[in-house]
Amino acid sequence: MKAFADIPIAKKLVSIMLATTIFALLIASIMQAATEGIAYREDIVQNLSTMGDVIGANSSAAITFGDTQLANQVLRSLKAEPSILTGHIFDIDGNLMATYTAAGNEASGSGASNSTDMARVQTWLSAGKPVRSFEGWKKVDIVQPILFDGEQIGYVHLQATLSPLIQTLHRFALMAGITILIAILVAYLVSFRLQALVSRPILALVDLMRRVTRD
Repeated sequence: MKAFADIPIAKKLVSIMLATTIFALLIASIMQAATEGIAYREDIVQNLSTMGDVIGANSSAAITFGDTQLANQVLRSLKAEPSILTGHIFDIDGNLMATYTAAGNEASGSGASNSTDMARVQTWLSAGKPVRSFEGWKKVDIVQPILFDGEQIGYVHLQATLSPLIQTLHRFALMAGITILIAILVAYLVSFRLQALVSRPILALVDLMRRVTRD
């Protein structure tokens, strides 16, 4: 394999142009993907926080009167949100009053994983502070207090999947790959034509210098 220094100047110019195009597109694609990922994470946390506020407001009576049936009825409204995996309502002492589990998550979840999740939630509850926790690119949990007349009466926990984000990034990667391939083809055709304008005078000058040297 020839070293880059041994490649003809015309091919060097084409290679440099292609490398510059590929590098610029890769950097732009990575930055765009990172921006989309960060924006999605912020949006889903905001949406979960809003849903938590709604759940908390609707469950205040259930918590006040210790009505677990009403609390479970409030959580059943989460069926309208396909991204929600689980939801819980706790009283002020951290006692579980109601649980919601999405149908698909209930079928695929294991007792061990559910126990682990509940242990994490109890740890968050003991801290007594709002929680926003991401588990890699899989899911996100929030825990926030439920207030009634300015007084904290309980907690709501929601867990949502990040699979829509992964699907979005997969589509973005596919489109970015197609765009880069098209750009490489266009850049090759353009650079193949432009390199002649640059290389011909240089080659002519080199040829002239060789003739002068021989003479």
